[in-house]
Amino acid sequence: MDALPPLSPGPLGRLEEIAHRLAWLQRRERPEVTRKRLLLFAGSHGATPDAEGVTPGEHTARRVLSFMEGGEAVNIVARKGGIGLRLVDVGVDAALPVLDETCYVERRIRPRGFGGRLTPVERAAAMEAGREQVRAASGDGIHLLGVGRLGVGGAEVAFTLVGQLGLVPASKPVAPLAALERSGGHELAAIAGAVLEAWVQRIPVVLDGFSATAGAAAAFALEPRAQEVCFFAHTSVEPRHAPLLEALQAQALFDLALGSEEGVGAALAIHLMELAARVRAEGG
Repeated sequence: MDALPPLSPGPLGRLEEIAHRLAWLQRRERPEVTRKRLLLFAGSHGATPDAEGVTPGEHTARRVLSFMEGGEAVNIVARKGGIGLRLVDVGVDAALPVLDETCYVERRIRPRGFGGRLTPVERAAAMEAGREQVRAASGDGIHLLGVGRLGVGGAEVAFTLVGQLGLVPASKPVAPLAALERSGGHELAAIAGAVLEAWVQRIPVVLDGFSATAGAAAAFALEPRAQEVCFFAHTSVEPRHAPLLEALQAQALFDLALGSEEGVGAALAIHLMELAARVRAEGG
């Protein structure tokens, strides 16, 4: 990929920076952000029921069904911004009814009831599930992708991953593929695959929250230039997110004290980036 040309500071600050990077990635003077899609990779972790006897997998399945009914906050934000949604089930450990809507993709990489580390085959399958979605987006002419995760138990898995990568806390890293396997994060491996394919396809990607940033960090460890296509939506209330961004020398677009890891921040950032692109394209 060619180097990003320098940009002189202007009165619109980071809005100009966003538009400048979009124009560079799209290889056009006036960037376009009219076709937008948000990918949510769904997975659950842990098997211990809560006080009401509901397992993490069952909690996650309820969120998936609520999402499919349009009842989650990300559904509302996406509808208002004309953002297409795809939920990719790579590891929800619960029974789901048959879902044939176009926004649901089933790519479960292991049988129900299996947890713990990923095998190399499972990790590769999860990464391919992410790559597959980005290739599909490229084929559909998508200008901007958002990436997030949906599910219970993912924050600790993400923390395990960034620890294995030697980022938070700073330590000696293990190989990135081994880190993904040891973390057991099937959805994080899918995010890593999506980011790597976005770099190949030169599609800008907005990362939502701590878990998405952790998955992307594994991609950066494999291919450092993959960070060139990534925008970091927000700094979440997860206390390990800000140190992770610092370790990656990355700056989030905003901080709204969001606790949600389920795409809301990425959807809001897509709105912001579309406006930045329009200012550049229409303002001359």
